[in-house]
Amino acid sequence: MDPQSVQNVAAIANVILALAALTGSVAVALFVHYAQARSEQLSFFHSLGSAWIDIDLAALSDDELLVIADNLMDPSNANDDIKSRKKRWFAYAVMNCQSALKPNHQSAH
Repeated sequence: MDPQSVQNVAAIANVILALAALTGSVAVALFVHYAQARSEQLSFFHSLGSAWIDIDLAALSDDELLVIADNLMDPSNANDDIKSRKKRWFAYAVMNCQSALKPNHQSAH
């Protein structure tokens, strides 16, 4: 091979390597972007689930607050006794705790 041919092959190889490096850089940037967006989404749902658990526990800590929260969440429960309200809200708290353990959880409310 003459020196000009070697130079041409080296230039083509250099272009191919540069394109591969560019493709790899774009792929890594996209991967990081989507991973970060997914992490933010999971963090948001975790915070939302934690907030619902806090609401459940606050409602369960005071009978008057429980009645107010229960009537707000479902007005058709207005005539329920305090025992059935506590059972329902305890079930909400348990379901929210269980759903918080799942990656794509939604609150029980």
